[in-house]
Amino acid sequence: MATMTIDMPDDLLSDLLSSDFEDIAQEAIKACIPEAEQAVKDSVRSVIKDKSRTELIESFQATNIMKNKDDGMVAFVRAKGKPKRGGRRKRGDRARGTRAVSNNDIAFWLEYGNSHQGAKPFIGKAADKVRDKFTDTCQEILNKKTGAT
Repeated sequence: MATMTIDMPDDLLSDLLSSDFEDIAQEAIKACIPEAEQAVKDSVRSVIKDKSRTELIESFQATNIMKNKDDGMVAFVRAKGKPKRGGRRKRGDRARGTRAVSNNDIAFWLEYGNSHQGAKPFIGKAADKVRDKFTDTCQEILNKKTGAT
């Protein structure tokens, strides 16, 4: 039987193993948030017909960076707030009355459609637009933090 021996220098993995990957992930996400917000806003702008919906477009903001249930680091870009021109819709839980419509409701209906309009997906377009840039940024930050070239 053949035998193979590999001698690795002691310091080869020291920078990598001593790196704080949570810190690296937070820094990478923080660096990409402005571009992700702009990509979502541009994507929404491209699919809506009513150009007076600037309030909806500008309501998209990133959440704080947080850990998810699998210990990964995430931040979401979502529509926040309620439209100034108040809207109400019937409650879907068979309760009486109506509830206020939020910008997040409007974004959901825009993405998936409803009984009055077809879907106008914008999330996938925005994700495709920033995916390569995000990957490159993550790689740059990882290389910088771990001493890789």
